[in-house]
This record gives sequence, structure tokens and C-alpha cells, in this order.
Amino acid sequence: MNQPSVSTGEIAGIQLIRSKRKSLAVTIEHGQVIVRAPMRLARAEIQAFVLQKQDWILRKVKEQTAQLAEIPQRRYVDGEYFPLRGRSLCLRVHQRHSHTRRIGDELYTPVAKPEHIAERVQAWYRKEAKRVLSAKAEGVAARLGLSIAEVKVRKNKRRWGHCTSKGVLQFNWLIMLAPESVIDYLVAHEVCHLRHFNHSPAFWRLVENCEPGYHEAQDWLKQNGHLLVL
Repeated sequence: MNQPSVSTGEIAGIQLIRSKRKSLAVTIEHGQVIVRAPMRLARAEIQAFVLQKQDWILRKVKEQTAQLAEIPQRRYVDGEYFPLRGRSLCLRVHQRHSHTRRIGDELYTPVAKPEHIAERVQAWYRKEAKRVLSAKAEGVAARLGLSIAEVKVRKNKRRWGHCTSKGVLQFNWLIMLAPESVIDYLVAHEVCHLRHFNHSPAFWRLVENCEPGYHEAQDWLKQNGHLLVL
């Protein structure tokens, strides 16, 4: 279903995904319109559904297109700056360095093709995220008298953090590109789920107790999360 099916024709294309689901749904992912439909649903019904949602679709596509234009383009070259916990880290590419390491506000890595430098920089950020987020989470948990089974870091397109029913905390390592206050809020949020596995008023009171004024960090992440790319 590559044609837009929206009368204005302002949408470049719509991706149709059929499955065993029982209802229609539309999402916008990275500016792409995706319609999910039941396996045997008539095409006419799908088009009618899209037309009904056209105002919402066009608005969301424009919003996401604008957001995509804001996303920084990383080149991974000597002298390039990368955000780290509210500060700037300058990338230094030198032949005399055999591995990637940080010295002050500079991150040194060996000379290589940009794609290989990118892999090294990202690996360093993942390792740093594991170290920093584990320490922060253990600190919050200790103050609350809670126990963490494990802290994991990964790159997740849909969420910044997650607490499993087994007490495992998972964080998107790209959060290291955010200001310190935002990182602290995210850690507190997930640790508090160890006590309240929901978003009840009691949960938010506990978050407030850990991170007073957390709303600012929460808003920052909602407004700027799409810019945290590496």
C-alpha cells in the first residue's frame, strides 16, 4: 500500500502491515506512516480508516519531520564534540593511542575509518553508561532499602528505561547524552518501580522524594529525547 490514500496527497507513502490482529491501528515512526490491519480486512475499509485519521496523520508526520531535521549528524572526526552528562566531550583521533579512553574532557581513540571510530565511541559510551547508571541505581536503591537484581544497558528505540518483575533495571545507554539531572530522574524512576510496579500516586510521591522537582527533567526528556543520538 504505497499510495497515501489521503486526499491531499501530502503523505509520501503508507506502509501496510497485515497480521492476525483484530483491529486497525496507525502509527508514525521516523516520519513513516504505518498502518497495521487484520489479515483479511478489505482494502476499502483500510483506506476509509486512513481518511478518517488523515488530519492526525498529517499533523504527526509534520511534527516528526521537523524533529528529524533537528537530529545532529555525527561525523566521528577529530575535534568533534559529543554531549556527556551535561558537558561536552571532544573527540581526539590520534595514531599513538591503541584504544579508546577519556582524559579530562577529551576522548582519545586510534586513527581509523569513521565507521570504526563510531563503533569505538559507542562502545565507550555503553561501558560508561553501565558504570555510571549501575552506581547511581545502587545508590538510590540503598537509600530506599531496595535490592536490584541486575542493571543492564542497551539501545532501545521505544523506551529510556524499564524495570522487570524480577528486579532487573534496563536503561537506554543514550541517556548518557542528557544532562545529569535527567539521568538522575530516569534512574530514580526505574528504581522506584522496585517498590511500586505501576504509576500510581504513591509511585510518583516516591519519585518526588528521590528527585524533587523531577517534572523539569521529565519534560526535558520528552522534548529533547529525539536529539540523543550517537
